[in-house]
Amino acid sequence: MGGSSSKCPSSKEVSITGGKIIGRRFFHDEDKPVDAYQGIPYAKPPVEELRFRKAEVVDEWEGVKECISFGNRGMQTTNMYEKWKHGPVSEDCLYLNVFSPTWKSSSPSGFPVVFFIHGGAFVSDSTVKYGDILISKYLVRKDVIVVTTQYRLGFLGFWSTGDSSCVDNLGLWDQTCALQWVQDNIESFGGDKNNVTIMGQSAGGASVDLLSLSPHSRDLFHKVIPMAGNGSADWALQENAVEKCREWAMNKMKIDDGGNSKEFIEKLRLESAQKFATSMEVKVKDNPKDGIQIGPRIDGIFFPKSLNELRKEAGNKPRMVGCCRYEGIMLMMGGKVKKDRSSFESVIASLIPESVNEFKRKRDEMLEEYLKEDDMTKGLAELYSDLFLNISCQQYVLDWLEVGYDHIYLYSFDYFNEKSFGPLSYLLPIKGATHCSEIPYILGKGLIWDFTLNEKDIEMVEKVTGAWSNFAKFGNPNGENNENPLGVEWIPATKENPERCMNIDWESRMDDHFREGRPMKWIEHRKGL
Repeated sequence: MGGSSSKCPSSKEVSITGGKIIGRRFFHDEDKPVDAYQGIPYAKPPVEELRFRKAEVVDEWEGVKECISFGNRGMQTTNMYEKWKHGPVSEDCLYLNVFSPTWKSSSPSGFPVVFFIHGGAFVSDSTVKYGDILISKYLVRKDVIVVTTQYRLGFLGFWSTGDSSCVDNLGLWDQTCALQWVQDNIESFGGDKNNVTIMGQSAGGASVDLLSLSPHSRDLFHKVIPMAGNGSADWALQENAVEKCREWAMNKMKIDDGGNSKEFIEKLRLESAQKFATSMEVKVKDNPKDGIQIGPRIDGIFFPKSLNELRKEAGNKPRMVGCCRYEGIMLMMGGKVKKDRSSFESVIASLIPESVNEFKRKRDEMLEEYLKEDDMTKGLAELYSDLFLNISCQQYVLDWLEVGYDHIYLYSFDYFNEKSFGPLSYLLPIKGATHCSEIPYILGKGLIWDFTLNEKDIEMVEKVTGAWSNFAKFGNPNGENNENPLGVEWIPATKENPERCMNIDWESRMDDHFREGRPMKWIEHRKGL
């Protein structure tokens, strides 16, 4: 059937929390068909009186539930084309998908599990955009089960009153609920609940890192892959969520909290879910935090302590972290960019204020880093890439090494096919791997543009999914017997060399200086801030 999603035969029947389900069976060849169960409810719909409350266990159903299509997308602003292509949005969005091998695992414990959390700046996106058939064709056939999950987004997922009237970080609580569902049910699909890897990209990457810190979620999995986002990024946590929510209620619904949070929340429960919908902003900003409308916050409950304190308690899980070569290109596509010396100087000055010792020397040193090749477009791409993600990736490695943990694999994803952006490639200020460029080579489906993989792309998918699945199985991307699917041994970062990284490309190579050492220089120059 070539992996077609239409007219697929039924999967095997599975009993889970709530009742029995049946999905579809995808055939990519005769030896390794994959069972796909889509739109599995992992909690009650969080509507009406359940709005602003933690997810509750799903009600039982009678008979066999057909799980053959994706569930509703989380509440977000959308248009007719997106509704046609990706399906409706709804507050009733707590669904996940399981893609499982039909063949017997070589391990008596079952198949390792990869649990994927989508990005979208905490306010948009869904599992449907990451596909089903190609996940089954590439990653699952590396002998892993893949679970993709949805969660409450935007103001419905991260509303805050700053007190007990509303549960903070509901999006993270939803993800935790889905992880508990995996612990309770994955064995029914042939999975090993004691070998679960959480993986996410962008805001999903920040989510998996934050989940690995919270005492409410960190014991529900065993390995962590934050891609193009992590908890060390400036934009990962909100510092004024309560004020943002008050402003949203007043501007969108003309509702004032009136100094009584409980009455405030009761009024908000009566409002249409659509009034809480928003969307991701992509534009050039000196501080990427300014582009995040709402998201997680330190609340004293999901995060009972500071992230630094929680990191010391989190346990030594294998971690694989990184981002794409030119992450900042995506930010530059969203508006006109001035390409002159002052553009660099203003951003650098915002990062190195005059309160910093020897601020002028440090500013000049960093300015030289971006102007040394006499290519302002490339220099700006590197500056915005550092600001958006590179510094936080390096900081992430340092943070975990500092508390004595090891098995941290740092990477830069450099491989790029211009067709992955379709007609949008004409908007790229320079050609190179940017935000979301790694997704097609892990999950098989283009996120920015639904392009067709060429032969070279398919070979790259085999290399990358080989490394990622090895990490899920063994905590080592090289494999149990050093198969090295990327063609070279991936050596983890250490305290002695925290910048060591794998540059993932058609011909991958190890590098002792992540991003030519710029992120480490930024961290050193900004110590004490």
